[in-house]
Amino acid sequence: MAALPLNTFWGLTVGQEGARLPPIPHGHALYLTHACLDLKASTDSTSLSLRTGPSPAVVVCTLRPEVENIPLNLCFTDGPQVRLCAVGPNIIHLSGYYHRVDVEADPTPSLMPTFGTMDDDSSEDDDFDPDNYDDQSESVSPPPHSLPC
Repeated sequence: MAALPLNTFWGLTVGQEGARLPPIPHGHALYLTHACLDLKASTDSTSLSLRTGPSPAVVVCTLRPEVENIPLNLCFTDGPQVRLCAVGPNIIHLSGYYHRVDVEADPTPSLMPTFGTMDDDSSEDDDFDPDNYDDQSESVSPPPHSLPC
């Protein structure tokens, strides 16, 4: 895929059958910024679920007539295939933009915000070692049903 301008609009309609994010060009990131219900939405709620690669699906947001749109701040780069599904009776419209990142300056750009400073001595996480983190230590209830994505 050819290089895109600095910022390029992106949109996708997601129904119960699901949809895949398009391939993300090298040197770009795809920012997903809004989700909204279709104009013909029923009164029932519909959730947007997302799955990357073989990981289980997770719910990103739930929309209903009282909350018909929601801002998002999701960033995707070239990596595992991403699949989105609308769980419920309504169609969800997604919008966002492609943003060019300078891969020459930093081949693995950090797209996550940083908080605080390295000089802050009050941090309790100084001894945190991500290689020894056991994310199974907390009990997590399984979802009441599996998501279709």
